Amino acid sequence: GYAHEFFDGYETSFNLFMTANEGQPYSFVYGDNGAFGWDSADFRQLLYVPTIDDANVTFVDNVDSDGVLLQTAEEARTGFNEFVEAYGLTRGEVVGRNTETSKWWFKADIRISQELPGFMDGHKASAFFVINNVNNLLNDDWGDFRQGSTRLNVVDVNLNDAGVYEYSNFGMPAENVQRDASLWEMRIGVNYRF
Repeated sequence: GYAHEFFDGYETSFNLFMTANEGQPYSFVYGDNGAFGWDSADFRQLLYVPTIDDANVTFVDNVDSDGVLLQTAEEARTGFNEFVEAYGLTRGEVVGRNTETSKWWFKADIRISQELPGFMDGHKASAFFVINNVNNLLNDDWGDFRQGSTRLNVVDVNLNDAGVYEYSNFGMPAENVQRDASLWEMRIGVNYRF
């Protein structure tokens, strides 16, 4: 903060507030996890990352109830392997709980205020100008607050009759931009104290 009397007896103040917050921890889990007997809405089974030629896991086509092919086994395998490389996951292990963290969030706010004379003795007034998340005002890609769920679904799993886990319906996990916290905001106002 900085304050100065540009006009005798009336202070002008400039304040900058900056914050940096570590993102929320989360876990990679299965989407529809019928192989483990859970209700598919629970999404609580931590993800197992198979080795490249894992005999216990195979990728299968994802077909909807009308028989329409949504994703081939090869698309699921390729996407999954790219995901494993991108996140540096260890093959042949279950990914630990809350091992990932959303991106850091950096935000800066600016406030400028000017004291003004009141209409009567003992009264005080001030005008202010505030910009919240000024970094997002400067660049749309800055100041974004990204956060995923505490559990991000990666792939569906079922257990076939041969005792092999079938992975399908791979989707790259994504953190959502929290719109309210990410947008810049500008306010102008007047305070009058009597």
